[in-house]
Amino acid sequence: MPDWLKVLIVQGKDPDEPHKYASRSEALFAVACGLVRQGVPGEVIFSVLTDGSFGIAESVVENKSPEKYAHRQIEKAHEAVAQDVTWNPINAKTGMPLKSLHNTITALRLIGLECSYDLFRRRNMVGHHQMQELSGEFSDMAEVLIRREIRCRFGFDPGKEYVRDAVLELCALGSFDPLLDHLRGLPTWDGMPRLDSWLVRYLGAENSPYIRAAGATWLVAAMARAFEPGTKFDHMLVLVGAQGRGKSSALNILARDFFSDANFLGAKDTREVLEATEGAWIVECAELAGMRQKDVETLKHEITKEEDRGRPAYARTVVSVKRRFVLAGTTNSPRFLHDETGNRRFWPVEVGEIDLTGLLADRDQLMAEALARYRSGDFQLFLADEALEGAQEAQEARRTVEEGLLDFAESLQPEGLYEGKAAIRTSTVYESMNIPVERRGGRLLSDVRRAMEEAGWRATSSSVRWQGKKQRLYLWAKNEPPPPLVSAQPF
Repeated sequence: MPDWLKVLIVQGKDPDEPHKYASRSEALFAVACGLVRQGVPGEVIFSVLTDGSFGIAESVVENKSPEKYAHRQIEKAHEAVAQDVTWNPINAKTGMPLKSLHNTITALRLIGLECSYDLFRRRNMVGHHQMQELSGEFSDMAEVLIRREIRCRFGFDPGKEYVRDAVLELCALGSFDPLLDHLRGLPTWDGMPRLDSWLVRYLGAENSPYIRAAGATWLVAAMARAFEPGTKFDHMLVLVGAQGRGKSSALNILARDFFSDANFLGAKDTREVLEATEGAWIVECAELAGMRQKDVETLKHEITKEEDRGRPAYARTVVSVKRRFVLAGTTNSPRFLHDETGNRRFWPVEVGEIDLTGLLADRDQLMAEALARYRSGDFQLFLADEALEGAQEAQEARRTVEEGLLDFAESLQPEGLYEGKAAIRTSTVYESMNIPVERRGGRLLSDVRRAMEEAGWRATSSSVRWQGKKQRLYLWAKNEPPPPLVSAQPF
């Protein structure tokens, strides 16, 4: 777009020649014609002419019917531009236009074809009010129909290469970003705090420093990725809860039209990653599908990448796409983390009753608060202090149990009763698993405890007096009969 046109839009007049336009209406018409000549889509021209922050929009805003007035100016501009068409080159004998890029672009403008480029979805879009079959993403069929229309109306065949090049050039002049348009169109935050407590309030999660920080940080990270593609953010929120609770629906509500549940973790290469995340702002990894098929290092790399480089399907060249999405896993499995070193990438959150109605009602204000915090710059995209400790505890609680230890734990039998509950000594557990005293601590202690919990046992919080001495016990905790006592086994 030429500089004179930008200045005229912003200021509403030519600062170098203040009397160039006899009236505001004349300046407005000059802008409308200039934008039409640049191939700017009609809806974009309309938004410019009606935006009160631009000087050129003063006469429109003050009009009794601003929308009708703006549409009328755009129609008149199209008519005026159509009359000053210059074909080049032309057939010297017939005066008809010849095949060229210039003539193809001219023909597209006369047809009134609206071309734009969707920056978020990386798609070239075309539209025409008289050719509804053209509306949508530019396709091979659209190319054929446009070529036929030019041939019928203007008497020359531009060929498919010129049609494609002309459309792509006009699309580049009319780029837009639907995600940023959506976020910039959010209402002003009303000042009521929701961001730190949204997982608690709407998803029924526990109210803790970790949950509050994880929920807020994840949403602010989504804002950062929207406005600053490729922002470093190394974590995935994981909603844990029974099937049918509404975990996916909650994510869908937050993302609106920018949601994907394609199999991101199962992607075999960058091309599949690009396909799974195209047009997505929030990507759900449903049931963490594909997680078990990848080694730890690959998984960590996929989650922490800031951009994806590869050649999309049907594309001619390799592209580098900075990430504009955040990841959210959903699962009903209580244990899904397999490697201690990679677990810190996941922020598990146990959900309860999910209030989808409340979330839908408050969504715009919740997102407006996240946007306000992002714009304030007062945030960090990682957890620290008490929240970090809570994350580590949550991650540890979600670690899977070694099958060998679980088999041992499930084979154990209680040695007696403690306060009416089946009990077994901690020392008996270790002895049954052939674990010597010097190894009964650290990581192995945690693994054994997790295996026992999976099998239905819970450790006492401290030593208790039982059978004449103080000792630590495991007590049966399942709502079903425990295994039979050792002494009750038949001989």
